[in-house]
Amino acid sequence: MLGDAVQANDLYRHPARQGHSPEEMHSMQHDVYSLGVCLLEIGLWKSFVTYGSASTDITVDVPGIPEAAVQLSARDRKKRSYEVKRKLADLAKRELPICMGERFAAVVVSCLTCLDKDSDLGSVDALLEDDNGVILGVNYIQKVWSTSSPAAGSFADLSSRS
Repeated sequence: MLGDAVQANDLYRHPARQGHSPEEMHSMQHDVYSLGVCLLEIGLWKSFVTYGSASTDITVDVPGIPEAAVQLSARDRKKRSYEVKRKLADLAKRELPICMGERFAAVVVSCLTCLDKDSDLGSVDALLEDDNGVILGVNYIQKVWSTSSPAAGSFADLSSRS
C-alpha cells in the first residue's frame, strides 16, 4: 500500500494505485493497466515521460492531454487521474488503429480498461472473488488471443493443442 508523489510514475499506475496512499492493494490487473500505457507509447512511437539531466527535470507529454491535467493536485488527484485514464483509452482508440492497426489498438484498450466495471473480461463479482488473479488472467488471455488472431480459436483450443 506504499506509494509516492512522483507524477511521472503515476502516469503508468492505475488511478486507484496513485499517490502516497493508494486506494487498493496491488493486483495483476494494475500491471495489465501499466502494460497498456507502455504499449500505447510503443504504438505511437513516443515516450510520454522525458527525463532531463537533473533528477527533478521530468516532463510529461501525452498527446491531447495538457501537462497541467497530468500534474495532479492532492485535492483533485482521484478525479483527474480517472480523466487521464479515460483520455489515454480515447487516444488509443483514435490514434493506434492508424499507426498499428485495429488489433493492436483493441489489445491496448483492453489493457487500459480491464478494471472498468463494464469491462468485457468477465464479471466484476468473479474478479473480486479471484484473490490470485487467475480468472482475470484466463479471461484476459482469451480476449487478447481472440483479438490478435481471429483464426486462432479459443484459449481452451490453444491449451488442448499443447
